[in-house]
Amino acid sequence: MEKQRNKPSYSFGGNLCFLCKNMWSHSKGETLLCFLCAPFGVIGSFLGIYLSQAVVRAVTEGQGPQAVLTRIGWIGLALLLCRLMQQAMDSNTEPFMLCHDLYYHQMIMDRYLAADYAAMESPHGQNRMSKALENTGKDGGGARMVVEILLSLLENALGFFTYAGMILSLSPWILLAVSASTLGSFFLMRANSQWAYRNKDRWKGDDRRLDYISARSVDLSQAKDLRLYGMTGWFRSLFDQALAGRMGWHKKQEQVGFAADTFQNLLAFGREVVSYGGLIWAVFANGMGAADFVLYFGVIDGLSNWLFQLAKNLDKLYRFQLGFCEMREFLDQTCGDPGGRTDGLPAAPFSIEFRQVSFRYPGSEEDTLHNLSFFIPKGEKLAVVGLNGAGKTTLIKLICGFYQPTSGVILIDGADRGQFDRQAYYKLFSAVFQDIFLLPQSVAVNVSACPAGELDRDKVRQVLETAGLWEQVQALPQGMDTVLVRSVFDGALDLSGGQVQKLALARALYKDAPTLLLDEPTAALDPIAESEIYRQYNRMAGGRTAVFISHRLASTRFCDRIFFLENGRIAESGSHDQLMKKQGKYFELFEIQSHYYKKEAAEHDR
Repeated sequence: MEKQRNKPSYSFGGNLCFLCKNMWSHSKGETLLCFLCAPFGVIGSFLGIYLSQAVVRAVTEGQGPQAVLTRIGWIGLALLLCRLMQQAMDSNTEPFMLCHDLYYHQMIMDRYLAADYAAMESPHGQNRMSKALENTGKDGGGARMVVEILLSLLENALGFFTYAGMILSLSPWILLAVSASTLGSFFLMRANSQWAYRNKDRWKGDDRRLDYISARSVDLSQAKDLRLYGMTGWFRSLFDQALAGRMGWHKKQEQVGFAADTFQNLLAFGREVVSYGGLIWAVFANGMGAADFVLYFGVIDGLSNWLFQLAKNLDKLYRFQLGFCEMREFLDQTCGDPGGRTDGLPAAPFSIEFRQVSFRYPGSEEDTLHNLSFFIPKGEKLAVVGLNGAGKTTLIKLICGFYQPTSGVILIDGADRGQFDRQAYYKLFSAVFQDIFLLPQSVAVNVSACPAGELDRDKVRQVLETAGLWEQVQALPQGMDTVLVRSVFDGALDLSGGQVQKLALARALYKDAPTLLLDEPTAALDPIAESEIYRQYNRMAGGRTAVFISHRLASTRFCDRIFFLENGRIAESGSHDQLMKKQGKYFELFEIQSHYYKKEAAEHDR
């Protein structure tokens, strides 16, 4: 459980300045137009009250129907024009709210992509990312609603000062009662918001578990296992456990909110007694007329409403600014990239060297990789094999620059990897990982990994041909312009497992980086298919330095050298023939796996 927070990282005023500054910087005209709506709201509200007074005064003074209707008509016309102006300006508010929301959403995504990979991969990083995104991307999100709240606050403030001036001329005590009770309501609502902020981390874990279980329950790729293995009951029990924990905190939150609401109602009752009691006293003691009574009755009610809305919107703004604290904490974090050289990158092919490199995941008590030292010459084809959990993927992520060594140094052509800018360093590698990422875009965009207007169509065709996928793509109705991911677009195409592997190969070839890295992208295929694809990758690698990772030893026997990784250490090293002659751990596991594959093939033949 994360430590309970006691104090926001940023002040209310600081967040308000942050919000207004960003609103003005990215949309000056729209910001000005939105804030011009506020005076029309106050004028329209007052005209509604003044209309009632005018009618009562006209009747009590004995004016004829024509005069009464004329007065009503003029006031009604002014009210109509005011409402039309307000509506015209309000039509700009909704698009502006959406743009403001997307502005912050883009800032968060940019920071996420620039942030340290290991930090974002950790549970703490995922929590921070989740909390930052809670404020964007939905109708009730803080980044969208804060625009409406700021506009409403300006209208509330203008209404309060206008109505307060009128009430002050009648009775300072009524103004004091209305102001004091509303101020008390604000502090009660603020205390409720602070309680929720302090305890938010206590239920955030349950929220993440509920989101995960909900997403998996409607994921078609998981549905087969859930049904065939009778896992629905167990899945429901996990959901019920997480829901019970979340509901426990929800009930506590409701109890705190109920107590705050009770005190607010008592304050409101006291306000009404003082306000309307003072108004009635003015009628009997000072001889206030019926028209003025109607006017001040409406003004007191309006002042109470302005102040209540002011307190309510201040509380909303306070709650949303607490969310902005979480967003700013995420945006202000260091990206984890100290910068460095963008030029002088090593030419292809280049060597890779690990010198006493160890790596430990944040929060772990043990190293995942222990004191690794090895040298990969230029153009060598290296295989890293071993059982699941041996540290193979961690090794690849260290080479790619996703992780920084806990200790030791990684050298690229003799130069410390840390001296290079991270984005420039990424250009050195073409990688294919276990989870192959497909965009809901065309085949060509997925291969090139760049916008349709910037890709080289001839090069896309060439790499598709090399990867053995061009004939199948060419047979599609729209060829390389066929859109992928059917779950996103109607009429889109879903590729088979083998086709996805070939598309990933084409993507790696299109980038044409000096080094090729494969992190078990074919783990879901059968051993024979995997071995063939790995050999195809080897042929395409040409003179590049290449690192192939697999838990199936037979798939990488063609490599120049093989590392057998076990418990984060290189247990054995050599070519396939050398390791087989040694008859150590590699030999034992190879014999077990080959025996299993031979037996499986024999049973299949029968």
